[in-house]
Amino acid sequence: MSDEPEIPLKELLSALQKERDNLHGSYADIAQMFKEICEHPEKSWVHPVFVAGLSDLSAPNGLGKARNAGWRFLVQHGSKRNYAVELEPNPKGTGYAFAELDKGPFIDGMCDILENNEIAEKINSGKFKLTVLRLNAMRIYALWLRSDKPAKDIIIVIPPGPAYLKTWPDVYNIKGFESALKTAAKRMVKMNSRSV
Repeated sequence: MSDEPEIPLKELLSALQKERDNLHGSYADIAQMFKEICEHPEKSWVHPVFVAGLSDLSAPNGLGKARNAGWRFLVQHGSKRNYAVELEPNPKGTGYAFAELDKGPFIDGMCDILENNEIAEKINSGKFKLTVLRLNAMRIYALWLRSDKPAKDIIIVIPPGPAYLKTWPDVYNIKGFESALKTAAKRMVKMNSRSV
């Protein structure tokens, strides 16, 4: 986990506060959600979001090419609805900016997995760092529990996932996950190169 990014909490909360101050009228509910995050960030499972492309995944050590695309807070707001508030580096690279507010089956699935005592214990013990892995081209969201030794990393595909992958409660190690993805990624790269 030595290459694991440190949570820039102060910068993230500052960006949320700035965004909250700009929300008015019909966005008051979202402003309230941002206020709750700023007041109690410890309740929000803050974590990095990593992304990888098809060419990364079709190559050896594909997940080693994944890059940090931003940070996310998970929150429950209003009638226990689950949301993810994502921030990404601003274009100048001098801080962070609000990127999106997300809800739906992937966010609900992620919250369900994090409520599992065994998974929460792994993260809370400090032996694993919570990361979201987003593979947009393949429509895959996964929890990536990163450890000091990548061979011990745990990948949990958040349902709904593609038929060729096992989803929660099944888990993968890095090699198993990369192997399961590689064939599909190569096929998609080949299809994309034909259509160009």
